[in-house]
Amino acid sequence: MRVSFFKRTIFVLIVVLSVITAFALAGCEDKDGCTHVWNDGEITTAATCTQDGVKTFTCTLCGETHTEVVGSSGHVASETFVNNDPEGHYHVCSVCGEKTDDVQAHAFEDGEVIKQPSATEEGLQKIVCSVCGYESTKVLPEIHTHVFDQEVADAKYLVSEATCIAKAVYYKSCACGEKGTETFEYGEYAAHTLVKTDRVEPTCIENGTEAYYTCSHCDKIFADANANREINAPAEIDALGHDTEGVNWTPDGDVHYKLCKREGCGAHVDEVAHSGGTASCEAKAVCEVCGAEYGEYAAHTLVKTERVEATCANAGTEAYWTCSACDKLFSDENGQNEISEPVVIPATGHTYGDWKKDATGHWYECSVCGNKKDFAEHTPDQAEPTETEAVFCTVCDYEIEPAAGHEHSPSDVWSADDQYHWHDCGGCSQQLDKAEHVYDVQKVSNEHLASAATCMNKATYYYSCVCGAKGTETFEYGDLAEHTLVGGHNADGHWQECKVCLQKFNESAHEWDGGVVTTKPTLTSEGEKTYTCGCGETKVEKLPAQASFADDFTLEEGQPGPWNYGSIDYNWGAQEEFTFTQATAKNEGGDGWAAEGVEIKGGWINANNMMAVAYTVDSDVTVKVNLTFTGGTADTRMSLRTGVKNADGVIYGNPAYFDGGKQSNVLNYETTLELKAGDTVYFILGNENGANPDAYPNGGLDIVLTQVIG
Repeated sequence: MRVSFFKRTIFVLIVVLSVITAFALAGCEDKDGCTHVWNDGEITTAATCTQDGVKTFTCTLCGETHTEVVGSSGHVASETFVNNDPEGHYHVCSVCGEKTDDVQAHAFEDGEVIKQPSATEEGLQKIVCSVCGYESTKVLPEIHTHVFDQEVADAKYLVSEATCIAKAVYYKSCACGEKGTETFEYGEYAAHTLVKTDRVEPTCIENGTEAYYTCSHCDKIFADANANREINAPAEIDALGHDTEGVNWTPDGDVHYKLCKREGCGAHVDEVAHSGGTASCEAKAVCEVCGAEYGEYAAHTLVKTERVEATCANAGTEAYWTCSACDKLFSDENGQNEISEPVVIPATGHTYGDWKKDATGHWYECSVCGNKKDFAEHTPDQAEPTETEAVFCTVCDYEIEPAAGHEHSPSDVWSADDQYHWHDCGGCSQQLDKAEHVYDVQKVSNEHLASAATCMNKATYYYSCVCGAKGTETFEYGDLAEHTLVGGHNADGHWQECKVCLQKFNESAHEWDGGVVTTKPTLTSEGEKTYTCGCGETKVEKLPAQASFADDFTLEEGQPGPWNYGSIDYNWGAQEEFTFTQATAKNEGGDGWAAEGVEIKGGWINANNMMAVAYTVDSDVTVKVNLTFTGGTADTRMSLRTGVKNADGVIYGNPAYFDGGKQSNVLNYETTLELKAGDTVYFILGNENGANPDAYPNGGLDIVLTQVIG
């Protein structure tokens, strides 16, 4: 329900005023002095939707009356729209039936076409208001076929304005004013649209350019703002060149130059390397042009003073070099390490060993220079020798006097310790011929072997003493050993290689064997064949993706795999049909399958009855077939039928018949088949000359299937 807001407001104000008046009058006294007691009042004029009513109150004491206004209630809008007005829909008051003031325009939607328009007549279409359901019609204009053949140069048809290289372009239009897509040119070419490029001043090294003007449409260049003088390129202003007049040379590292004095330039002009002058070990060279020092100091002119070896008593000096120009000393021949004085080698000091002795006494002696010290006479251990005991010095163990009647009997074998060797006396404990080891004997024996001979180095042995003791220094002896050869190979070839010096011998190319199929190819995947050389190297060649009856033949039970072999029961007619029976029995030799009048081996068949070799594909594939048969005798005549069945055993049309085998015992057949996943192709062979006993139908058979790509 909808009520006018204005009317509701008036009604509320009237009610409020009436209540206030009633309270005011209730306590008033009239002229007669009656204190009125008003009753509840009664409606004397009923209010309507648009007119106020009247309510009359009567005093219960004196009968006096007064009235109050009862406000109008306002319209109560109907729940649904009234839809019989072409101007719009609206509500009516459900009390008085009067039209409310909420009229709304219809929301028309297209409905059924009552009459189709034509090229000469208008049409008519029903339209329905989606709010109130009011129905009306609208006129459909005549059907007009545009013909865009009008060339009207109007702004609404403008495609592009005229430029200096193109006239204005407009769309062609229809006589009805509709714009087309084809265009036409109109009017004259426009003036050039020039953009100025300001003058560029020249610099020392770069040319400048005079100001010029470029047309933004045609890219032509003009020397003036009115496009009267076209030019090919901006006019150049020659470079100024550097200005070094009166400028002194500036040295910089190994070069000198003059600075250009033009503002903002500062270029290095005539920059060249320093020249002239002679360097010494104390001063660099001075450039004859700019007067600056440059380069490196000259090398010292060095004179060598040889090393002076230190002795037991006197210090020596290391070798050193003296510059003949500056007198500086250096410890190296390149003059890199300067020293203030030669490097001193301290005196070594005397090297005294065990006692030296002779008949006069004993002493210590320097083993380097022979200096002697602490000489003393012997101190005998007894006054006289006995028959078996000699007199020895108690200090140095020298035999002062031999035992009476005793003659030494030296051993034939040397005795030795780490420092000395001697002969033991067989009759006493005296060490005879005692001396320090001297390692100067070249003795070749396994005991003295330091390193065995190789193909690169001779054998080395330790020097030995006369007593056989082994020293630490070595000598070479003998010849080089033979090479120690081991086999080597890679993909390019094989050879023998010395494992000591790594030199290669007998290099040659691989000699491959016949190869072994390591991965059999299938109809949809390549195979691999592996070849092996005697050296152990292998190579792998790809085998084309194909299936071969001869290569894939199997004797496994159930003939697992895509190939199957067996006999055929063939039915001729308008729709030829056949039944394939897989061979389950082996032949007598156990190297093939057998059925009635049929024998099948890898690459060979006997088709005295109709037989078939079948192949099943597991995916959609295009297959090229190459089938060859060579019969057993000149009279053999083989027939070939090729039939295809789907996975449900339903044949695709009649099998294709090939009669090439009727003329000879050789059958060569090629074809291409489009196969679906689960299809089986049957190659059915039969003897066409069975009545001839000389036409025995055995012979070589191969069927090669190759996938066709693309």
